[in-house]
Amino acid sequence: SVECDVAGARVTVDGQLRGFTPLRGSVLVGPGTHELTLTGPGFAPARRTVSVAPGERKLLNFKLR
Repeated sequence: SVECDVAGARVTVDGQLRGFTPLRGSVLVGPGTHELTLTGPGFAPARRTVSVAPGERKLLNFKLR
């Protein structure tokens, strides 16, 4: 799951748009390493690289500045 302190932030995973915060439900990805980027007007992009094992669930909190 992805959470952010800014409503309406654009959520991309590996360069593909996955929605806007607050997201409904989880962002599903396959096992491996993925880059998540959140962007919002007037904020610097927040990027995080995450490794996911098969069947693993993660909660990622982003704060845009």
